[in-house]
Amino acid sequence: MRFRILRAAPAVLVLGCLLSVPGSARQTPAATEPGAAQGGSQVKDGGSDRQTNNTKSGDQAVDSRVNVTVRPQNEEKGDTGSSAPQGLGWIPWFFSVLFSWPCLAALLIAYVLWNPQRVQNILLHVRSFKLFGAEFVMDREGRSTAEAAIQVYRDAVKEKFDAISVSENIAEKHKQIVDKLLDPTTGYLKSASIRSTIYVPDILFDETLYQLLDYYPATKDGGKRGRIFSARYGMIGRTWRLEKSDVNGTVPTDPEDLVRGWAMTRKEAKEAALDRKSFACILLKNASDECLGMFYMDSLPERVFDATWTEVESFVRQEARSNQLIKSLQKISTDLIATSARVRIYKR
Repeated sequence: MRFRILRAAPAVLVLGCLLSVPGSARQTPAATEPGAAQGGSQVKDGGSDRQTNNTKSGDQAVDSRVNVTVRPQNEEKGDTGSSAPQGLGWIPWFFSVLFSWPCLAALLIAYVLWNPQRVQNILLHVRSFKLFGAEFVMDREGRSTAEAAIQVYRDAVKEKFDAISVSENIAEKHKQIVDKLLDPTTGYLKSASIRSTIYVPDILFDETLYQLLDYYPATKDGGKRGRIFSARYGMIGRTWRLEKSDVNGTVPTDPEDLVRGWAMTRKEAKEAALDRKSFACILLKNASDECLGMFYMDSLPERVFDATWTEVESFVRQEARSNQLIKSLQKISTDLIATSARVRIYKR
């Protein structure tokens, strides 16, 4: 529906511009001024009278008055009139069209149709407005809630992450590493059933991790790209805080144990208790030993990664450097994370 509206926007703009042309510019200029026409007629009549008088009088002196006839230039050239300004006269005409209310209204409509989310962002900061002498107040019932406002920013954050992820082909680079790990002949995890994704620091909130990619291989519960987690949440939070890769093949699935040992709330524990018992978190760092992201894997059975953990960790880091995944994560860190004003929720 939005694309149909956008296709119609140029037609609305053109129509507004046509309606905005001043009426005087669309009319043919008057050929002569009434006074001039009448004057010319009178002069001619006078001339005719003089000729008659001269004929009758014979040797009388010629009248010193000169007959002047005003004839429009367009009439001489056979032109019926044109609304196009001549020379540099089109400049004021152009601005009179551009700043007329139909043209401005058409431009405003086109802007709203092209980027409605930006308009929504502006309106979130509006508490009241006046129209036709009346003041309209947007109270709690009429304006967006705080969660809705944050969701607008979250959507904007997701757009930025998705854009750089696509431009850097991060999903494909991640897929290449997982496929090699699961290769039935040479893969270190060739007999395992795993899912994997990448986490990076969030650019909206401090001490928060952002799920950059959908799970691969795909799972029944969806991709989950765009989720955020506290840096104190579960194994991913602990790994990030310790700045050291970690593996655990016997993570409990009981919600009570997750609350006690993994810094989860009861609600988080119930949502996380999906019978997955094996987890592996491999930190991806740059040459300065700064954490850029986390290569995450999990699996249903116990101890899936334990036997080949050393080889898997080394292989993932080597491949991430080889296929320039680390370089792409460095671009995210430089272009998004380092330049963002991350909100600190908990001040100490």
